[in-house]
Amino acid sequence: MPWYREGKVAITAGQTTVTGTGTNFAVNSRVGDAFQGPDGRRYEVTNIASATVLSILPAYQGPTVAAGAYVIEPVHGYPKALTDSFREVNAQWGTTLAGLGAVSTEDVVPLAKGGTDATTAAQARTNLGLGTAATATLQSSGYDSSAGAVLKMGAFGLGAGMLLPPGNNFDGITTTGFYTGNGSTTGRPPQVGAAQSYLQHWQHSNPAYACQEFFQLGTGSIKYARSKFNGVWGSWDLQQYNENINAVMNQEIAGIKTFTGSQLRYRGPTPGLWCEDSTSNIGGIWMVLAGGSFQFQHRLSGFGGSAGVSPLYFNLADKFASFAYSLQSGIDNGLTNGAPNRRWSVVYAGSGVINTSDAREKTEVAALSSGEISAAKLLSKEIGTYRWLKVVEEKGDAARHHVGLTVQRAIEIMTSCGLDPMIYGFICYDKWDAVDEVVQVTRLGRVYVKATDEAPEYTVMEDVEESAASPDTGTFWEFTHEQVTVITEGVEAGDRYSFRTDELNMFIAAGLQANQEALEARLAALEAST
Repeated sequence: MPWYREGKVAITAGQTTVTGTGTNFAVNSRVGDAFQGPDGRRYEVTNIASATVLSILPAYQGPTVAAGAYVIEPVHGYPKALTDSFREVNAQWGTTLAGLGAVSTEDVVPLAKGGTDATTAAQARTNLGLGTAATATLQSSGYDSSAGAVLKMGAFGLGAGMLLPPGNNFDGITTTGFYTGNGSTTGRPPQVGAAQSYLQHWQHSNPAYACQEFFQLGTGSIKYARSKFNGVWGSWDLQQYNENINAVMNQEIAGIKTFTGSQLRYRGPTPGLWCEDSTSNIGGIWMVLAGGSFQFQHRLSGFGGSAGVSPLYFNLADKFASFAYSLQSGIDNGLTNGAPNRRWSVVYAGSGVINTSDAREKTEVAALSSGEISAAKLLSKEIGTYRWLKVVEEKGDAARHHVGLTVQRAIEIMTSCGLDPMIYGFICYDKWDAVDEVVQVTRLGRVYVKATDEAPEYTVMEDVEESAASPDTGTFWEFTHEQVTVITEGVEAGDRYSFRTDELNMFIAAGLQANQEALEARLAALEAST
């Protein structure tokens, strides 16, 4: 074996410790090897502490050196090499071999020890509980329907991207599955042309019978269906076109259905929606659009019966609602009618407004102070006539005169009398933020039939949406213009002062009463002096 002399060593005279630089004593030396130091003497290696430190005996007899040459002479020879080789094998495989235990001596390893307890493949599969799938053959292709074949991922369009049909022809499919079509696929509905598509095929056990559903890619919910009878495919029938549902008969749809499209359209002379409580005998409500009037009719004898005497309807042309029902708030004293920036122009009523004045809901009524009486008297003197500026702009001198006073002047008078005007309920001030206008833009056009050799092009309808056309039946749509409809009118930010006139009148009446009492007192005094 070669002697080891890598690097340099440092040794102090009279010491047993050898310190190496660039050495690897741990790998290349053993206890008992001979160490020939820089002084040329031989020493016994008694300990190897690390790759750079070992110990010798006897103590170093030469002079101290900092970087001297050395040699380590293996004295064990071939036994040492064998020991080193075994050490490497034991380090790598010792734990594994120990873990085998008795398995290493057995001809047939039992199941309990991780074996198969068998000497043949068939018996091993049986012992391991493997069924026939362990020896089944994979499909030769995604269309392979051989008995016993194991399906590949994506076979018949399952678990992965769908396949083109065999021969790229929908007519030739003979196995149930999901398929895709491209511009070259044959057997598609003639109405769709060379469109990308999906197809679902249901195959009967008799190859002469099957049915298919075809979905056109990127066109909403266009769907066609057909069936094969006695080996002959029937024609493709349109099931859905865009978001319109084409019903060919009366149908009942049970359960809760959610329509996720942006619009649900009813078309006809008097399109409507019927709502009926099947647990009650009160009839039903018919929501119908008739002659520009959207009506809620109470049908007394069920669907199709006669309308009740009190329908609720909204006239779309004249913008009014009419009904013969009592209108009440859903929350007691919790809702307003109108808003500072959404006022009613006129309220017609057969009698006045009834305001709650129940002593059980009020504090004790206190007498007006002298300042309040003074303000009330002054307010009575402000009563005069006025006209609305907006009406004057519209009608000029024909604008009508109204009687009253302004809130701003009332505030000035109340303040001059030492009163805070805003703590009185008859003085109101409201402020609001701007409200953006909300509009709906509808694309309109004409529906037409294309020219043929026998007839020129002609228009069927105008000012209609694209859904009114049906290319499958020969009618097409052409855009002409947009219609903008204001859904919610915009309102500029602003503020407004208002009176509760019933309270204002009460306040002024108290001032008039005080004047009356003062006059009566003076008259009484004059009469007493005569």
